[in-house]
Amino acid sequence: MMFLIATAAAHVPHDAILAVAPPLTLTAAEPWYMTMSPHGTALFYESDSGGTTWDLLGGPHTGTELVGLARLADGSLAALTGPSVWVSADGRAWTNAVLPETAAAVQGVGNEVAFAGDTCLWTGPALGPYTCAVTGAVTALGPDAAVVDGHVVAFDGTTWNDVDAPASDLSAVLSTGDTTFAGTASGELFRYDGAWTACGAIPAGDARYPDIVRLAWTGDALLVATATVGPYRSEDACASFEDRGTGEPVLYGQEGGPGGVSEATVFLAGEGEDWVTAGWAGLYVTADAGASWTEAPVFTADYVQIGRAHV
Repeated sequence: MMFLIATAAAHVPHDAILAVAPPLTLTAAEPWYMTMSPHGTALFYESDSGGTTWDLLGGPHTGTELVGLARLADGSLAALTGPSVWVSADGRAWTNAVLPETAAAVQGVGNEVAFAGDTCLWTGPALGPYTCAVTGAVTALGPDAAVVDGHVVAFDGTTWNDVDAPASDLSAVLSTGDTTFAGTASGELFRYDGAWTACGAIPAGDARYPDIVRLAWTGDALLVATATVGPYRSEDACASFEDRGTGEPVLYGQEGGPGGVSEATVFLAGEGEDWVTAGWAGLYVTADAGASWTEAPVFTADYVQIGRAHV
C-alpha cells in the first residue's frame, strides 16, 4: 500500500495532522494522502513501503496555510487554503481555483466537493462552478451532512435536506443515507431517522473536554471520537458504545500539546474492520476493528520528538 504525507518545515511548534484522505474504499490498492499544518507551502511525502521511508513530492504551492484536504470518489484531491482550492489527480500536479468566499472546511461529496462558508454551504465540481446549496453559516461539515445556521442538513444523493436540530451546540455530523447522526460540544449524541432521538452515553474521557469531534460509519457500525479519547464503536444503532481506542489519549496543557479540541482527532474513517484515525497523537490504522492498532511513522528523521510533539 502506498501512503502520501504533507508536512511542514522543521520549525513548526507542534505536530498538527490536519487531514487524511485515503481511498474511499480503505482496502483499495491506491495511495493515501495526508497533510499537516504547513504555515506556508505544503510539502507532500510519498511512501511505497508502508510508511517506513518517505520521498518528497511537490505539493500545492499555496503561499498560505492549508485548511483541509478531501478525497473525491474519482480519487482526486481537493486541498483547501481558505479563499481558494488546489486540485490534483496524483498529488504532484495541482490546479487552483478561487472560491466565492473564504471557507473553513472541505468535504468530498461523490465526485464533487462541499465547502463550509460563512454565508453558504457551497457545492460543485472541485474547480467550480460552485452553487450555494444551503444559505447560512456552516459551523460543522461531515460526510454527507453539515450544520448550517444551527440546523442539520443531510445529503440524500441529490438534495441537501433540513432535518432541524436536536441541540444547540452541534459539533460533528454524519449521514449514512438512511440515518443522520449529530454530536455536541457537551458530549451528547443524537440520531435522526424521521425524528431525533438521544443515543446512549459516550464513556467519559477528560471531563473538561467532552466534545464529540468526529463521526464515521463503517457500513455496519458507528465510530465516535471525542476531544480526548476514542474511537468508540456502536453496533446497536448508538444505544451503547464500547471503547476501541488507540490507547493514546489527547493531553492538553503540556509542552507540545494540542492548541484546542479541533486538533484532537482530525480524521476518522472505517470500512468493516479496517479503520484509520489521525490527530494530535499521530496516525493509527487497524485491521481488526480496534482490537489492535498500528501507529504509522509519519515524521521524517529531521524531526525531534518532545512527548507527542515533533519540532
